[in-house]
Amino acid sequence: MSGKDKTTPIQDAYQELQGKHEIKRPLVKNCLKAFLVGGIFCAVGQAISYFYIYFFNFTEQTAGSPTTATMVFLALLMTGFGFYDRIGQFGGGRECRPCYGVR
Repeated sequence: MSGKDKTTPIQDAYQELQGKHEIKRPLVKNCLKAFLVGGIFCAVGQAISYFYIYFFNFTEQTAGSPTTATMVFLALLMTGFGFYDRIGQFGGGRECRPCYGVR
Protein backbone atom coordinates (compact mmCIF):
# COMPACT_ATOMS: atom_id res chain seq x y z
CA MET A 1 0.00 0.00 0.00
CA SER A 2 1.10 3.51 -0.65
CA GLY A 3 1.46 6.15 2.02
CA LYS A 4 -1.05 8.40 0.27
CA ASP A 5 -4.05 6.59 1.78
CA LYS A 6 -3.31 7.86 5.29
CA THR A 7 -4.20 11.38 6.32
CA THR A 8 -2.58 13.44 9.03
CA PRO A 9 -4.54 14.87 11.97
CA ILE A 10 -4.23 18.33 10.41
CA GLN A 11 -5.78 17.07 7.17
CA ASP A 12 -8.58 15.42 9.12
CA ALA A 13 -9.26 18.65 11.01
CA TYR A 14 -9.29 20.60 7.76
CA GLN A 15 -11.73 18.18 6.13
CA GLU A 16 -14.00 18.44 9.17
CA LEU A 17 -13.84 22.25 9.05
CA GLN A 18 -14.52 22.20 5.31
CA GLY A 19 -17.56 19.97 5.86
CA LYS A 20 -18.99 22.44 8.36
CA HIS A 21 -18.67 25.38 5.94
CA GLU A 22 -19.74 23.60 2.79
CA ILE A 23 -22.77 25.11 1.11
CA LYS A 24 -25.75 22.78 1.21
CA ARG A 25 -27.30 22.56 -2.22
CA PRO A 26 -31.08 22.28 -2.55
CA LEU A 27 -31.07 18.97 -4.44
CA VAL A 28 -34.84 18.52 -4.75
CA LYS A 29 -35.35 22.13 -5.87
CA ASN A 30 -32.58 21.81 -8.48
CA CYS A 31 -34.03 18.54 -9.78
CA LEU A 32 -37.49 20.07 -10.12
CA LYS A 33 -36.14 23.10 -11.97
CA ALA A 34 -34.15 20.90 -14.36
CA PHE A 35 -37.24 18.74 -14.91
CA LEU A 36 -39.33 21.83 -15.62
CA VAL A 37 -36.85 23.30 -18.12
CA GLY A 38 -36.38 19.96 -19.88
CA GLY A 39 -40.14 19.45 -20.02
CA ILE A 40 -40.67 22.87 -21.55
CA PHE A 41 -38.08 22.14 -24.25
CA CYS A 42 -39.78 18.83 -25.01
CA ALA A 43 -43.21 20.45 -25.13
CA VAL A 44 -41.96 23.11 -27.55
CA GLY A 45 -40.43 20.43 -29.76
CA GLN A 46 -43.66 18.44 -29.72
CA ALA A 47 -45.70 21.54 -30.55
CA ILE A 48 -43.43 22.29 -33.50
CA SER A 49 -43.79 18.70 -34.68
CA TYR A 50 -47.58 18.90 -34.48
CA PHE A 51 -47.43 22.23 -36.36
CA TYR A 52 -45.66 20.53 -39.26
CA ILE A 53 -48.04 17.57 -39.17
CA TYR A 54 -51.26 19.58 -39.19
CA PHE A 55 -50.35 22.57 -41.34
CA PHE A 56 -47.92 21.08 -43.84
CA ASN A 57 -49.30 17.52 -44.07
CA PHE A 58 -46.18 15.79 -42.80
CA THR A 59 -46.48 12.37 -41.19
CA GLU A 60 -45.08 11.57 -37.76
CA GLN A 61 -42.11 9.91 -39.43
CA THR A 62 -41.32 12.81 -41.78
CA ALA A 63 -41.93 15.67 -39.32
CA GLY A 64 -38.75 14.88 -37.38
CA SER A 65 -36.26 16.53 -39.74
CA PRO A 66 -37.99 19.93 -40.02
CA THR A 67 -38.70 19.86 -36.29
CA THR A 68 -35.03 19.31 -35.53
CA ALA A 69 -34.02 22.06 -37.95
CA THR A 70 -36.48 24.45 -36.33
CA MET A 71 -35.24 23.60 -32.84
CA VAL A 72 -31.64 24.18 -33.92
CA PHE A 73 -32.64 27.52 -35.43
CA LEU A 74 -34.42 28.53 -32.22
CA ALA A 75 -31.39 27.45 -30.18
CA LEU A 76 -29.17 29.60 -32.39
CA LEU A 77 -31.42 32.60 -31.87
CA MET A 78 -31.61 32.07 -28.10
CA THR A 79 -27.82 31.65 -27.91
CA GLY A 80 -27.25 34.78 -29.97
CA PHE A 81 -29.51 36.88 -27.78
CA GLY A 82 -28.05 35.46 -24.55
CA PHE A 83 -31.32 33.90 -23.48
CA TYR A 84 -29.87 30.38 -23.44
CA ASP A 85 -27.44 31.31 -20.68
CA ARG A 86 -30.25 32.49 -18.44
CA ILE A 87 -32.19 29.28 -19.05
CA GLY A 88 -29.08 27.28 -18.24
CA GLN A 89 -28.50 29.12 -14.99
CA PHE A 90 -32.09 28.59 -13.92
CA GLY A 91 -32.39 24.99 -15.04
CA GLY A 92 -29.04 23.75 -13.88
CA GLY A 93 -26.51 24.53 -16.57
CA ARG A 94 -25.27 21.79 -18.81
CA GLU A 95 -28.60 20.19 -19.62
CA CYS A 96 -29.49 23.30 -21.61
CA ARG A 97 -26.81 22.77 -24.20
CA PRO A 98 -28.01 23.15 -27.78
CA CYS A 99 -28.27 19.97 -29.80
CA TYR A 100 -25.40 21.02 -32.07
CA GLY A 101 -22.95 20.54 -29.19
CA VAL A 102 -21.46 24.00 -28.71
CA ARG A 103 -20.27 24.63 -25.17
